[in-house]
Amino acid sequence: MIQTNLLSLIQAYQNLARPLFEEYLKYHSVSIKSDELDDMSLMVNELCLIYGDVDIYDGFVVGFSIPQIGKEFDLLRFGKTKVVNIEVKKIGTPEKIKKQLLRNRYYLDFLGKEISQTTFISDERKFYVLDEHNNVIELTNNDVVELLLNQDPEHVEDVNELFNPANYLVSPFNSSHKFLNEEYFLTQQQELIKKSALADLSSEKEAFVSIKGEAGTGKTLLIYDIAKDYIKESRRVVVVHCANLNSGQHLLNDEVGWNIVPAKITWSINFSDYDIVIVDEAQRMYPNQLDYVITEVKKNLGKCIFSYDMEQCLRTWEINNKNHLQIKKSTESKIYELTKTIRTNKEISFFIKALLNQNTSVPKIQGGNVILKYFKEYDHAKFHIEHLCSQGWIMINYTPDKKEKYKYEKFSQGLSDNAHGVIGQEFEKVIAVVDYHFQYIDNKLSLRGYARAPFYHPIKMLSQIMTRTRGKLYLIIINNDEVMARALKLLNG
Repeated sequence: MIQTNLLSLIQAYQNLARPLFEEYLKYHSVSIKSDELDDMSLMVNELCLIYGDVDIYDGFVVGFSIPQIGKEFDLLRFGKTKVVNIEVKKIGTPEKIKKQLLRNRYYLDFLGKEISQTTFISDERKFYVLDEHNNVIELTNNDVVELLLNQDPEHVEDVNELFNPANYLVSPFNSSHKFLNEEYFLTQQQELIKKSALADLSSEKEAFVSIKGEAGTGKTLLIYDIAKDYIKESRRVVVVHCANLNSGQHLLNDEVGWNIVPAKITWSINFSDYDIVIVDEAQRMYPNQLDYVITEVKKNLGKCIFSYDMEQCLRTWEINNKNHLQIKKSTESKIYELTKTIRTNKEISFFIKALLNQNTSVPKIQGGNVILKYFKEYDHAKFHIEHLCSQGWIMINYTPDKKEKYKYEKFSQGLSDNAHGVIGQEFEKVIAVVDYHFQYIDNKLSLRGYARAPFYHPIKMLSQIMTRTRGKLYLIIINNDEVMARALKLLNG
């Protein structure tokens, strides 16, 4: 995205033939509607009445959207010590102006610079700003000109690199206090799904909603945000988690009185006590437990949200049960799908998919977010993992088998959690190990060398492990030339 001169952009809009102007927008990587340009033209005209020097309009980024998050800014200009944000609207109420500027400030705060914000309402020909108490007050045109003159703008080679999506992702489990203090925002897609789901659940009869999506799309934050809203309204909520409870869930239970329970106690839940039932990781639920939940919710004319990702099954029977089909058949629930990966770094997400399936083609992975190391022996890998853990990396191991003892268990000596223990969680820097037991069959990562099928599915566990990262992935390959070759092909382009 190229920084542009606003006066140049407006004059091009007003004077160039439409096809030529579209090429000009394409050159600047700008996507903007005509009515938005009309509003922006009025703003520039107002400022030109006071200050006509062309340079004051230099260095603006138009319509920037944070990668993966989808948060959009009308106008941004970056300086050495200050960031200027101008929102341009045709109409606007003080409530809407305040809401948008506060949200923008949240995202811009991570840049570590002073932030100057204003909103221009074209129907009024006026600028507005938030005062020190976050009240909306009018800003004079002279004040806006002064703001721009005092900035000292600088050239930015790649605006995307200024915004790390991981900064804006709050986990109810790993950032529980931030979650409870509402120090986060939902993405536009999450907000739309939330609004529709709550409308569906407002029915006077029983109602079921399903929310599905791949790892990193924000399912957990969305359903816990919905639960929090119900609890604030004094509604009775039970969250059934289809795995062992983690420390964040214990905190929510113990410190603020939530009711999050493991699926294994499903039979003891009195569903008539609750206004809303939320089942998280529903793909892992036993079929008889699932049937019981559905039956009880119907019997009590209750409301229920199922959240699931069928790719995050950890045993073969979980895959074969096809719980999503059972939910659809038994409840006729409205299904909403989160499609944008927001937790996992985009390049890591591509890498994981292409490592698991060689039919997936991706561009060369950039930025050093995937680190690759090879070892011949398990002991050497173990010593290296110990060193990495001392530097803040999180080792997530394969869950121990119920009957057999495998070599990867030597990595679990106080260094790691396992694939089952981190369900729904996220970490900044994750270590994953691939050993000799993996191979490609029909271009898909498969298994080899096991005397019998492992109790837990190693491919699914590997996927679970790798997708827990939101920042960096450290992949250690032990004595496996085939997977090493695939990883290098992806990293080398």
